[in-house]
Amino acid sequence: MVEVAVRFEWEDRGAVVLDADGRIRFPAVDRSPGLYRFMLARADGREVYIGETVELRRRLQQYRTPGSGQQTNLRMNARMMEHLRQGHPVRLAVVESVAGEVGGRVLALDLGRKEVRTLAESAALVAAENEGSAAVVNRL
Repeated sequence: MVEVAVRFEWEDRGAVVLDADGRIRFPAVDRSPGLYRFMLARADGREVYIGETVELRRRLQQYRTPGSGQQTNLRMNARMMEHLRQGHPVRLAVVESVAGEVGGRVLALDLGRKEVRTLAESAALVAAENEGSAAVVNRL
């Protein structure tokens, strides 16, 4: 039997806003690997989008200025732009360190490794879906 637990906390980085040119502006993040979460709130509920990346700053820039072939970036850019233009808040949270329990041993897990990021991202998605207080946009 294999038993693995993943532990991390979301760090709120602040509001995502539109700049003077009407483009998305994200709060400052490091160039580190990690998870990111966008919370899009409205009076009738919340949506959450969770992702993982080898470099947080670059990944957010891809959402800000998506290329024509980047379907997820285009979709999320449009969703956030519409949400913000309607006056609804969008918040960014990140995870830059993850602990794991493997076979009873607690270990620091390296988010520089893709398999660790996808394990943590999957855990975050399952937790968000089971929380039930927000629609998980990743699944739409």
